Amino acid sequence: MAQIRLVPSNYSFSNSNYLTMTSASNMYTNTDSTTKATIQNTRSSTSSYYLYIKGFNFDDIPEDAIVSDFTVKLKAYHSGGNTSTNYLCNNTTTLSGCTASALDTSTSPSTLSFTCNLDFDVIKGYGSDFGIRINCRRSNRNTAAYIYIFGAEIDVTYTLPVYHTVTSSTSTGSISPSGST
Repeated sequence: MAQIRLVPSNYSFSNSNYLTMTSASNMYTNTDSTTKATIQNTRSSTSSYYLYIKGFNFDDIPEDAIVSDFTVKLKAYHSGGNTSTNYLCNNTTTLSGCTASALDTSTSPSTLSFTCNLDFDVIKGYGSDFGIRINCRRSNRNTAAYIYIFGAEIDVTYTLPVYHTVTSSTSTGSISPSGST
């Protein structure tokens, strides 16, 4: 059994007029990170705007791998905002049944694990469009909203099939293994 950790490589906003980010590269680490990216909602209204963290490199998983388990994680917290429920997405389309709770307001970031009712092959099929959708909405018009992201990842547990080379004899009708690869 093997395990691999996939991290994101890009992001987008639902509205770049009102969401800004500093230190974006800090978001492209795993959840062991101690550095953070900061997202701010600059609009003085309580409208929801979304950050999409994407670009997980599924090509790092061997093509013939048999995935037994996967967990999508986000290490973050927020202040002055309302992150409500966070979702997994395909580009900007929310994936039904793939959620995590709201971000904590503590300055000690928590790591959210997403629950998802989709098979890993379906998620892998979304390719670089697969990601995490985070709501960045102000709690009220007078309070700035911030999200602090320390990292995102997908932990994948898999096994590789074992192949055996066999030889057969048409004269005796027998089949015998001659090694393995």
